[in-house]
Amino acid sequence: MLWLLVLLFYMEGAKLYLALEPLYGVPVFFTDTCPDGQEVTRILETEKEKELPADLCFYHDGGLVTLHEEGYGRQAQAAAAGIQGAAFLYDRRANGFAENDRNGCMIDEQTARELFGTAEAVGRNVAWGEESFQIREILPLKERIFLYHPKERDAEYTRIFVGQKEGESIKNTVSQVLMSYGLDGTIVEGESLKLIPLLGMLLVPLALFVFLFSYLGKGSRVLLAVLLAVLIWRTVRIPLDWLPGRWSDFSFYPQRIGEETEKLRLYLFLSKTAVQTENFIRICKSVLCSAAAFVLCLGALLPKKGEETKARTQKDLWMRQI
Repeated sequence: MLWLLVLLFYMEGAKLYLALEPLYGVPVFFTDTCPDGQEVTRILETEKEKELPADLCFYHDGGLVTLHEEGYGRQAQAAAAGIQGAAFLYDRRANGFAENDRNGCMIDEQTARELFGTAEAVGRNVAWGEESFQIREILPLKERIFLYHPKERDAEYTRIFVGQKEGESIKNTVSQVLMSYGLDGTIVEGESLKLIPLLGMLLVPLALFVFLFSYLGKGSRVLLAVLLAVLIWRTVRIPLDWLPGRWSDFSFYPQRIGEETEKLRLYLFLSKTAVQTENFIRICKSVLCSAAAFVLCLGALLPKKGEETKARTQKDLWMRQI
């Protein structure tokens, strides 16, 4: 029964980790001045004229808004997210949201059910203030979201999502975009958080490995250690940006770790998009499931280890008496 619980918790943790949505755009928060609707339009038009344009998506935080169903007057609250540019950088499922679609919007399933009584609401109209929008897509999100293209020319865009160019690091792409248009910003991403549930899922295999290692003879231990080393060598890859230009540069890793720590701190404290929020919740749940599986695994292994130690002690005493 205990091993069944270990398996269930471990599989649930792995399922949550695999359910993490990939982010195709790196979020960059503007640090000084934020561009308005007119400037964003100019930047997007200028970027498209380049030989190798970068994929850009500007984000406007519309706050919590109240949406109305025009027929029966039902209403629901959702977080308004205004975007301009390549919508897939914000959420890959919004890829079909055309840039010039000023009268369309996308909402989540729960908001659709509150407004229309069903999630099948594509093509229906929803009102926000004096504006009316037609629903283009229902997003499978648990977070409340109202995705639209702002019509206000003075709308303030607080961040930008930048897509990586082929053959170029994302850091260089972001720097070029910001410098080209006189903007200042900071990359704020939580990709390093994805390592935590991955490491959590290694706890149970590690406990089983140590337990098995203690049972084997010397020759079998060496063979098992070699197999583990080969497995790590074939599967683990170090990202290029984590390799110093010179191995004698001893300040590289402290500086790199400091940069990642600052990014993580900003990611945790600054506002997140719906996709980032859902990923963060999945990461936390995955870590909890992996920790529960590890504790239960120890609960199953330690009694057996104790019985083995007791048996060896009794055997040694018996041998001494002889």
